[in-house]
Amino acid sequence: MGPTSPGNATPSAIAPVRRVARRCRRVASAHADHQHGRHRRAPRRGLRGVRDIENAPARMSGIESVEFVSDVRTGLGTRWRETRRMYGRAATEEMEITAFDAPSGYTVEADGPGVRYRTEFRFEDDGAGTRVTMTFGGEPTTTVSRILAVLTKPLTGSVRKAVEADLADMKRYLERPGS
Repeated sequence: MGPTSPGNATPSAIAPVRRVARRCRRVASAHADHQHGRHRRAPRRGLRGVRDIENAPARMSGIESVEFVSDVRTGLGTRWRETRRMYGRAATEEMEITAFDAPSGYTVEADGPGVRYRTEFRFEDDGAGTRVTMTFGGEPTTTVSRILAVLTKPLTGSVRKAVEADLADMKRYLERPGS
């Protein structure tokens, strides 16, 4: 073992690394974005409209393509690859509906390189229409991704804009004439 091998490291030499890792874990797990929207449709119609994954690229400006990887096309267990343009580049993630509570909402999860993403959609009747809540978060799963999450925290504004654009697209789709 050389002088820099972990077996020779003293507890005092490792402590700063552990503190940084804990700090990165706290900061990284705080990357969640909650956005709300309202549309004139009932929750059941809203859920039916936004769970139509196959036609998502036609109504969601942020989605370029969708390819199913499961036989299930809607509801719990539905899996698909979704391609979006992020930071000027195509990014494809495999998504899965992991919770489905019609007409109240559903949860989509995806494992990216070093990150587990979770998006939750909630639909609540508020008398005048439906309140749509979309919560998006990413949980780093490796030490490197935790450190990168701290360094890229200023980019969370672009994630917020993407979530806001998705909600605006949903609203436009659900409130279009004839829907």
